[in-house]
Amino acid sequence: MIAITLQNVTFSFPGQKPIFEHLNLRLFGNQVITLLGPNGSGKSTFIKLCMGFLAPTAGEILFNGNLPLKKVPTHQIGNYVAYVPQSESFPYHLSVSDYVLLGRTAKNRLVQMPTATDNDIVTEILSKIGLNKFSQ
Repeated sequence: MIAITLQNVTFSFPGQKPIFEHLNLRLFGNQVITLLGPNGSGKSTFIKLCMGFLAPTAGEILFNGNLPLKKVPTHQIGNYVAYVPQSESFPYHLSVSDYVLLGRTAKNRLVQMPTATDNDIVTEILSKIGLNKFSQ
């Protein structure tokens, strides 16, 4: 089972006070978790740390029990974790299908065109969550 483990993690942006100090937590791949807190309290920062987008100021983040997250290839993390930011500044107009299709990039080679299987999976996902009418 895939897990992310935070061991004594502290994080602060340069020149600022720590957002987290001595955080110890284990997240399992089969769990649904909720992060609650006011704006600016560190929810997005926490997610970015767990995905390896940011590095802790102190402590360590482990992938799958014992492998330091910083040593895990980004495409491997992308097979288990997806991140959709609250606001996105993508320079192109994308349909809902195209945007969801971006989540399949970890399964394909760099600059590979989506396969029929990729498109079928996106159609199935959009249908399951009731967004197929917005697909184009």
